[in-house]
Amino acid sequence: MFNDDLTYCKSPYETCEKADLCILVTEWNQYRMLDFAWLKETMVGNAFLDCRNVYDREHLEKSGFKYDCFGRADQTTT
Repeated sequence: MFNDDLTYCKSPYETCEKADLCILVTEWNQYRMLDFAWLKETMVGNAFLDCRNVYDREHLEKSGFKYDCFGRADQTTT
């Protein structure tokens, strides 16, 4: 269905390699405890969009990410 337009990765870190932005769109357990120091080293940018409200803004910002989310009272953008 996707032909050659879809790339499969073995880990979230491989998926974010050289990415400007990480978008979390699932609540699966393997994405609930990411190593943000490693993720930040893997990425080029530091933007994180949490579409499932899994993570805490303060934790991500302390880890060096620009964090945004959907539908949460504390979703003020920085």
